[in-house]
Amino acid sequence: MDITWVFVIILLVMFFGTISVIGALNRIATATEASAAHLEALARAADVRAGS
Repeated sequence: MDITWVFVIILLVMFFGTISVIGALNRIATATEASAAHLEALARAADVRAGS
């Protein structure tokens, strides 16, 4: 195999790996935002119950 093909394969692996990592980070960010919203709603519900 020519060295050029090795470099092309390495470049493609790095490219698709980067896409995969970016997608995973986006899913983590979305899940974190959803968890924060749920925790905020629970905190408000606890405050309402404690106040009554």
